[in-house]
Amino acid sequence: MTRHARNCTAGAVYTYNEKKRDAAESGYGTNAQRLGKDSVKSFDCCSLTLQPCRRPVITKDGYLFDKEAILQYIVTKKNEYSRRLKEYERLRRAEEDKLSQEANSKQQARMERFVNAEKPAMTPAHSSAAASEKPSTSSAAAAASSASSSASSISNMTNGHEKKLPSFWLPSECPNAGLAKAQKPDATIYCPVSQKPLRVKDLIDVKFTLLKDGDTKRSLIAKEARYMCPITHDALSNAVPCAVLRPTGDVVTMECVERLIRKDMIHPLTDRKLKKRTSFPCSDVTIGLYSFWLDVLKQLDLKSRISFAASCDMFEEIYAISSSLRLNRVVDVEEMLEFSLVETRLFVDHSGPEIEIIRGGPQTAMIPHFKYFMQLMAIKRMKVNEIAFEGFQLTRYKWCTAPGTSFCSLSILSMRRCGLTDEKLEGLEIFTQLETLDLGYNDQLTGSCLMSLPTSLLSLNITGCQSLCPNELIHLSFMPRLRELRASGLMPGGHWNIYRDLVLACPLLVEVEMSMCSVKRDEHRLGGLRNLESLVIKAHPVETTQCMVSCPMLNGLMGVPLLRKLMFPDAPSGFVNANALAILSRFSQLRVLMIHNQPYCAEDFTRLKNLKSLESLDLSNSPNITNEIVADLVVGLPNLRVLTVQGCPLLTNHVYGDLAAQLASLGRIMVEMQI
Repeated sequence: MTRHARNCTAGAVYTYNEKKRDAAESGYGTNAQRLGKDSVKSFDCCSLTLQPCRRPVITKDGYLFDKEAILQYIVTKKNEYSRRLKEYERLRRAEEDKLSQEANSKQQARMERFVNAEKPAMTPAHSSAAASEKPSTSSAAAAASSASSSASSISNMTNGHEKKLPSFWLPSECPNAGLAKAQKPDATIYCPVSQKPLRVKDLIDVKFTLLKDGDTKRSLIAKEARYMCPITHDALSNAVPCAVLRPTGDVVTMECVERLIRKDMIHPLTDRKLKKRTSFPCSDVTIGLYSFWLDVLKQLDLKSRISFAASCDMFEEIYAISSSLRLNRVVDVEEMLEFSLVETRLFVDHSGPEIEIIRGGPQTAMIPHFKYFMQLMAIKRMKVNEIAFEGFQLTRYKWCTAPGTSFCSLSILSMRRCGLTDEKLEGLEIFTQLETLDLGYNDQLTGSCLMSLPTSLLSLNITGCQSLCPNELIHLSFMPRLRELRASGLMPGGHWNIYRDLVLACPLLVEVEMSMCSVKRDEHRLGGLRNLESLVIKAHPVETTQCMVSCPMLNGLMGVPLLRKLMFPDAPSGFVNANALAILSRFSQLRVLMIHNQPYCAEDFTRLKNLKSLESLDLSNSPNITNEIVADLVVGLPNLRVLTVQGCPLLTNHVYGDLAAQLASLGRIMVEMQI
C-alpha cells in the first residue's frame, strides 16, 4: 500500500513512480508473471464451450468437443449453407434477368436506329412547315400547369421523386451500388479449430476413466484431478501427455503407450490388435505439452526436425502430427547432405505424403543416400507435382522407369544443365500428366528425344541446347497440345523450311522464343501461327554481330490477329534496324514492345507513336534517346502505363519531373518509369 492509503488510485496524487512500483510488485504486465491455471483450458473441456465435456468426442486431428455442441455447430453451418445457397440462386437469377434486359435494350436500340435510318429525309422547308402546323396551345398550357404545380409544392415527392428513396446515405443509393456478385457457397463443414473438413462419421467417442480418490462430498467439476489412465491409474492433467485409443476411446498416458502398448500393439483392456498410426489421434489440444514442441518444430531446419523425431518415440509421434502443418511441402534435397540412412527413411515415412516439390542443385551428387531417398519416394506412391534440378544428373538413378510410382503425377519437370543426352531421356512418356518440361542448356541433346516426350506437354524449354539441330523441331508434332516453346540458342543452320515445319507441327502455339542467325530461312512462315500472342526474338549467341531481324518476317507477323507482346531483349546494335522499326510501327494490336541497344534517331522514335494500344515500352540502353523524345513518346501514346529506359546515357534526372508536369497539364496520370 502506498503512502496515500485509500486514495492510491486517484490520478492527481497517484504518481508515476508509485504506479511503476505497484506494477512491479504485483507482477502483471511483466515477463516474471506466469499465466495462472484459470487462464488455460483444461484438457477435458470442449473447444467450443470451454466447459467440461458431458459426452466428449474427438476429431481425427485430436480436437476435443462436447457432442451436443459440435453437432449443433454442424447443424448451424448446414442451415447457413442452405440460406446462402438460396441467396446465391436469387442473385444468379437477378444477374440473368439483368443480362436479358440489357440484351433486349440493345436489340430495341438497334431496331430504333434502323427505323430512323429508313425514314425519308425532310427538307428544311417541309420541316419548318410541319413544325408550324403542330398545335402548341395544349402543350404550352400543360407546361405552364406543371411548372406552377412544381413551384407551388414543397414536397420532396414531386418532379418524379416519388419512387426514389429520400435517404441518400443508404448503401443502395451510393454511386457504385449494384447487384452483389453471385458466388456459390462452399458446402463443406470445417472444424472450428483446425479449419479442416469435418464430418459427423469422423467423430470418435472418448471415454474418460474417473479417478478413484474416495472423495464423495465434492462434485466432479469442483475437483482439480477428475480422470486417470485406466491402465496405470495416473492422474490426467494438462501437464501429462495423453492419447486416445481409437477402437474403444479410452484416454491413456503417452508413457503407457510407449512402455506397454507400442511393444506388442495390443489393447490392454480388450486384447484387440491395434494399428500403429491410426490408434492415437493426438493434437496440441489433447496433449498438454505437444503444442510447445510443435512451435519449436516450426523454427527448426529439416536436419534438426529429423534429429528431433529420431531422439525418442514420443518426439517421433509429435513430428508425425506436425506433418499436417505442411512444413515439408517444398524439399531442397541439398538439406539432406548429412542425413543418415535411418533419418532418410524416417523423413520419407512421416513427411512423404506432404511433399509436393523436390528441388536440388549441383551438391545433390554429394548426398550419400539420395538413391535410397528416390527409391523410397517411388514405392510410397505419393503425389509429387514438381521436380526441379540444376547441374545434377538425375537420370542416372533410374527414378522414372517404374510405371505407377508416385512420380507419375508430375506436372512440372525441370532438368537444366544436367548433362543430359537423348538416350537418358527415354522413358519420360510414362508421365502422362506432365505439362511443363525444362531441358535448357543441355549441350549434348541432339533432338531425337523429342519423339519420345509425353504427348501431354503444354510448355517445352530447349533454350541453349547448342547441339540440337533446328531440323528436329518437326518432331514436335508428337505433342499436339503444345502452347509454349522456348527454343533460342540452338545449333546455327538448318534447312530452308524450318518454320514451315514448325507451323505444321504446332499450329496452336501461343508463346514462342527463338533466336536469329546469319543463315536466312523461311522466317516469314511464322505468320502462320494464328494463335500467337507472345514472341521473343534473340540474336544467336554465336553470331551476334551478323544477325538481323528480317523485314519479310515482320510483314508476315503483321497479319497475326492475337499478337500482343513482341520482345527483342539484349539485342546487338543494328539487330532491329530503322526499316524493321518502320514495319513494327504498323502493329496496331501490340500491347508490349521491348527493343534494347538500338541507335535510333529522333525521327525513328516518332514512328512508335502510331502504336496507340501500347501499354508497356522498353527502350533500355538506347544511346540516342533524350528527355524530349521520352516526353514526346509518353504524350503520343495515350494507353502507355510502363516505360523502361534504363542505361540511356543522354537522359537526365529532370525527365521525371518535367514529364509529370506535362501530363498533369493534359489531365493524365503519370506513367510508371524505370530509369
